[in-house]
Amino acid sequence: MTEKLKATLSKLPYSNKYVFLHNTLREFKKVVRSMLAELYPDWSKDKRAEEAKLLDFHALRYTFCTELIKNGVDIKTVQKIMGHADVKTTLGIYAQYVHGGMEDAIQNISW
Repeated sequence: MTEKLKATLSKLPYSNKYVFLHNTLREFKKVVRSMLAELYPDWSKDKRAEEAKLLDFHALRYTFCTELIKNGVDIKTVQKIMGHADVKTTLGIYAQYVHGGMEDAIQNISW
């Protein structure tokens, strides 16, 4: 996330520390289109609009969760942060991001 996007999102209204109000989606889409225009000035307005449709608050939630996992937060903590009642939900959706896999596990063994 760019610093500009982070600053802009922090100004959007929210209902509590973690949940944005539904009416902020329109403002979010404006921010996304603006950011896309800056990042990809060669894209047409239609291309930017099409790409902006792919991004929503759920995309932010998904990115947030995967970044937690990639940065070493244990899966039970991620489960609690995401509000999943069962860790199977967290693992089922984000399991591909759980660190390392077999190769990393083997390389991390101290012989």
